[in-house]
Amino acid sequence: MITVDNISRHERADLVIEAVAVCVQPFAYATTVLAVRRREDPTVLCMPGGKVDRGESARAAAIRELREETGLVRAPRNLAWLGAINVDGRNGGSLTVAVFWTLADWLYTPGPTMGEPDLDPHWHDWAELADASKHGRFAGPAMLSRIEMKVKP
Repeated sequence: MITVDNISRHERADLVIEAVAVCVQPFAYATTVLAVRRREDPTVLCMPGGKVDRGESARAAAIRELREETGLVRAPRNLAWLGAINVDGRNGGSLTVAVFWTLADWLYTPGPTMGEPDLDPHWHDWAELADASKHGRFAGPAMLSRIEMKVKP
């Protein structure tokens, strides 16, 4: 469960970020966000994101993952830091995930021809994406983004 206690609200150089997630809304105040399917289990959805490569900043990783998974291209200034949280890792440990926010281009239409087609980028209900009973550890960034964007549960 994510609580306000384990959210780092400020982007700091001393924060070791191992993964990133990007909350993309089609327009301000939308109740849908961009979701992709997990390769290892296509029934699990999450926000676009992934591991931070060695020597790469969290912001650069977010830009790269967003482009690879959805076809959206963003400049660093177009990503807003929402926070960093600890989520369960694959092998029982924890993983620090930075969560960023951006708006989609007004002409952007997600679909299998963009990014990595097997990930099926599509608009999805934000509240459902934040449901840990359905999406496990991948629900964490959606929960954080809803908290920080002041979206009612």
